[in-house]
Amino acid sequence: MNMPKNRVVIFDFDGVIMDTETIYTKFWDEKGEEYLGLSDFGDTVKGMTDHVIYDKYFSKIPDLKPVLDKAISKLEADMPMNYIKGSKAFIEDLRANGIRIGMATSSDNKKMKMVFSKRPELSGLIDKCVTVNEVEHPKPHPESYIKAMKHFGVAPKDTVIFEDSISGLTAARDSGAIVVGVASTNTREQIAPYCDFIINDFSHMNYAKLQEFFV
Repeated sequence: MNMPKNRVVIFDFDGVIMDTETIYTKFWDEKGEEYLGLSDFGDTVKGMTDHVIYDKYFSKIPDLKPVLDKAISKLEADMPMNYIKGSKAFIEDLRANGIRIGMATSSDNKKMKMVFSKRPELSGLIDKCVTVNEVEHPKPHPESYIKAMKHFGVAPKDTVIFEDSISGLTAARDSGAIVVGVASTNTREQIAPYCDFIINDFSHMNYAKLQEFFV
């Protein structure tokens, strides 16, 4: 059975479509230990934008920002950009069945331009990408997801969002959409309070399975 044409799926990027979140976590673990004396710092800032991390944790070390900016730029340039298991096939199946697809990410335009240059096929699969440059309030505020839904002209009840981080799941939940947590960077137990459904990855996801999320 085909779904109504007004339904939309919106993905986060890091840790949902691409297996990059673990790389960022390791990076911030190292920086948190080095500059703040904090262990497991990567989990603390998971899903936050670089600017939020700077302002909240490194504001007393202003000379550090350009150093971290340079390190992050190199980190992202060297990232392999491997898909989360099943994500590409799932997105392709959705498109084949006429589902419109959005992305709402805490990444900026510069990074996403680099991503699409490395993975040009991905840009052809996404109808709308909302980056952090397009919002006034980044995640955990729901603005990015609300903006994506407004672009498609759909209601939250007709939207499924896939997210992995607590910050992103909070944004998705507060947007009013149906939220599917991806247990790629946090445990199922950690994300359970923030979502309606949970998957480990997309290996068992397809168009038919998506229909089960709409009630």
